[in-house]
Amino acid sequence: MLRKSKDIYLKSPNALNSIKLFIEPLNNKTLSLLETGKINDLQSEQERAKILEKEAGWDGKEARRVVDVYHGSLLINGATRLQRFERVRSYLSAAFRDWLGYYNKAKHRVSGFKVVFTDLVVHEDPRHTPYGQITGMVFSALKLAMLDAFNNTQKE
Repeated sequence: MLRKSKDIYLKSPNALNSIKLFIEPLNNKTLSLLETGKINDLQSEQERAKILEKEAGWDGKEARRVVDVYHGSLLINGATRLQRFERVRSYLSAAFRDWLGYYNKAKHRVSGFKVVFTDLVVHEDPRHTPYGQITGMVFSALKLAMLDAFNNTQKE
């Protein structure tokens, strides 16, 4: 069982973008909603938020900030006042999905948690925020957070 990781802060390879995130396990009710398909990536944000609030006891604000649902896990935007988020939103989801696929291919079952990014700095010039810069940064941050979450489990 995973425990909550510490906050992981990482910069992109060009050092012009950054992200801060953590991983924590989902509660049993949310896991059940994901396993039954009641929460999925095809529904509207509003519909998903209502279900998470009513049936899993989520805070309404956090429930509306789900960015992606994939393989029984959630990507959550926990940051405030983000600039240029929509420019890299698809990159964040791609990195999240690739990372989950990477662990599943390695025969490690990774599901049942949420990844919450609490800060995201996206450079104002699009030339400095290409796919490789953002996804590389996010993928590395996710690996570090997962290692920390597993290490927290081992210490108990």
